[in-house]
Amino acid sequence: MSKKAHYVAVDGMGGDFAPHAVIEGVLEAAKAGVPIMLFGPENKLVRYLSEQYPEWELLGIKVVQAGEIIGMAEEPVFAVRKKLDSSLVKAVQSMADGKTHAVFSAGNSGALMAAALFILGRQEGIDRPAIAGLLPTLKGSVIALDLGANVDCRPHYLQ
Repeated sequence: MSKKAHYVAVDGMGGDFAPHAVIEGVLEAAKAGVPIMLFGPENKLVRYLSEQYPEWELLGIKVVQAGEIIGMAEEPVFAVRKKLDSSLVKAVQSMADGKTHAVFSAGNSGALMAAALFILGRQEGIDRPAIAGLLPTLKGSVIALDLGANVDCRPHYLQ
């Protein structure tokens, strides 16, 4: 790992199978050389990391304490405004602070979008951001745009 690592912020508590599934992915990414900042309850994340890979600290993973979790069924805007110590909000804030260069969450996509808008803001000329995802096909992959975060879409939002 270089001295100036380009960390990826990961919401350690996002998704249906968190933190187990998230930690499996974090370990695979870190083994491939991706420096990770993992956000969530520090004691829980360290315990799971240590169980799955005792030498995890040698992989460039930093665990950052976050005491709250935004659930999948929570109303996104309310949750982001109320739960400032959540793993999702703190992960997005780390990007705004320049500590990370990307954010990943398998959690509440509406809350991730709300946190990104509130904390990072919008780029000039973008009326409404969209979530993109890489989907496998028989001939490779395709990028799908607007995977569910916007309930009121207009064609010009996707230009």
